[in-house]
Parts: sequence; C-alpha cells; structure tokens
Amino acid sequence: MKNKLTLAGVAVLAVFTLACGAGGIDSNVSGSSGDGGAPAGAVAGSEANADTAATSEAPKTLEQKVGDTIEVSNDSQAIKYTVTKTAQKSGSEYNKPDNGVYLLAYLEVNVTKGNSFVCSCELAFIGPDGTVYDSTYAGVDGHKEFESTDIAAGQKKAGWVPFDIPKNAVKGGKIQLKVTNFLSEDQYAYWVL
Repeated sequence: MKNKLTLAGVAVLAVFTLACGAGGIDSNVSGSSGDGGAPAGAVAGSEANADTAATSEAPKTLEQKVGDTIEVSNDSQAIKYTVTKTAQKSGSEYNKPDNGVYLLAYLEVNVTKGNSFVCSCELAFIGPDGTVYDSTYAGVDGHKEFESTDIAAGQKKAGWVPFDIPKNAVKGGKIQLKVTNFLSEDQYAYWVL
C-alpha cells in the first residue's frame, strides 16, 4: 500500500512538473503574415490578462489566414505554427471519410527556443456552425501525416493533419490551434479558410 501511494505521489509530481515546463504559466500567442511582417495580434499572455482584468472583457481572438504564422511563447520556449495550405480529398476505395470529405491541413512547426512535444491533436476544425471536428488518423494516399514528436530549438516538423468533415462545412470554417496551459485557461488561435 505504501509503495502504491509513493508511486501515485511521484506520478502527480511528474505531471505537475511537465505541465509547468510544457505549458508554462504565462504564454503569449501572436500572429504574423506569411511575408514575415509584424505581429497581427495577440491573445492572452500577461499583458492581455491585465487588460482583461481591468475591462472585464474576454481576450481578443487571433484569426489568421492560411499561410500566416502563429507564434506561441513564454519564458522558456517559443514555437511557430503555420498551416501553409489545405486540400480536400474524397479518400480511396478502402478509406472513405465518414462525414463526406477529408480536409487536409499542412502544418509546419518550428521551435525557436526551448523544446516542446508537438502533436496533430493541437489542431481541430471548427465548422461555420461551431461544430468541432478533431483530427483523424486516417492516412490519405500521397499526403504524409504529421507525426507527433519532441523537438528542440532549431528543429522543425511538418506534415498533413486530416479532418473528416461534411463537405458543406469547409466554406466558412477555420482550423483551431489549442495552446494547452495546465495552470490556467487554454488559449486558441485560428486559421480562417
């Protein structure tokens, strides 16, 4: 019994330690156009939270165009996410989408400071009616899937993230990036299609 409690305590401590290192306490989310221009906006972060507390309004939502970069940073890490392009596929004879079409988003992730675990699970598709579609693991021929991995500063990862969605949900939909922060509310940014 004592060993089980010790193991449980170590597990809780490990999760807390990972949460502090992975998500950070104060993270900033900003965007810039694909041409390397100045940031287009910011969501949350310490300054936005101070503004929010003073005005009792929710933080502004960052919405970018496909091809634009969203940067997430805190004191220990900085990561750039870019959905560079999208494609629609009907699948193959043995791999048909359940909802109508596969929407594929080509995700490029570049860590510029620290290290991070990157995952296609950080993305979701939001239909124009607000319906959330998580990424699927259905491989689409000729489109190498984004594979989850740990990457460090100076490293990058890229690949396709597939979503199984109704065809009529593409127009007016957006791809959501969820920035998980275990010690405060999650933050979101979007690429509008």
